[in-house]
Amino acid sequence: MKNIYFLSGLPRSGSTVLAAILNQHPQVHASSTSGLLDILVGTLRAWAEAMSTQAAIDKEASEKEIQKILRNICETKYEHIDKPVILDKARGWASDVNIRTMAMVLGHKPKIIATVRNIPDCAASFVRVAKPEDEDEFCRDSELIGHLRESYQTLETGHKFAPECILYVDYDELISDPIKQLRRVEEFLQLDHYDGYKVNEIDGSSLRERDE
Repeated sequence: MKNIYFLSGLPRSGSTVLAAILNQHPQVHASSTSGLLDILVGTLRAWAEAMSTQAAIDKEASEKEIQKILRNICETKYEHIDKPVILDKARGWASDVNIRTMAMVLGHKPKIIATVRNIPDCAASFVRVAKPEDEDEFCRDSELIGHLRESYQTLETGHKFAPECILYVDYDELISDPIKQLRRVEEFLQLDHYDGYKVNEIDGSSLRERDE
């Protein structure tokens, strides 16, 4: 199985930039939001419903079964990638529930890179992109600001549950000294140091998303 790690964090906090730079590393494939988390959650939910109809369940055997199923999904998702390290992106990876689930799937605690930024700056970035007619209403009621709020809450629950699983990369620090932040990521993921990063030649076209 490839080494699979996770990219999470706040919207408008540089995750696309970080992923694009890390894709320059010979060992790393960083995805856009891949759908893997949704697939795993749906599979786990369907499996739990199926198990609930059985009269007698061997709990230990059942847990091994679902662990193997979910692990095989992860392997199949990235079997076409010829790099040994996968960095799968989804905002929800950092939740306490998903940290617990992936620890079960992987057999060890997951490692999550989470990009972060001052919340008002994230909101201001959304405003610049959306150009709403009524900024106050936008900040109160828009789906994008709601997404920002939910992402913050997800990070908060994950941090309280297992802070050792999360490496935070601050947007301002990434922009001001990208190599220093890349070294932190390499150390956290136990990657070989790579000296070929071209931080001024970033191609994030395949990674760009609505909330970035």
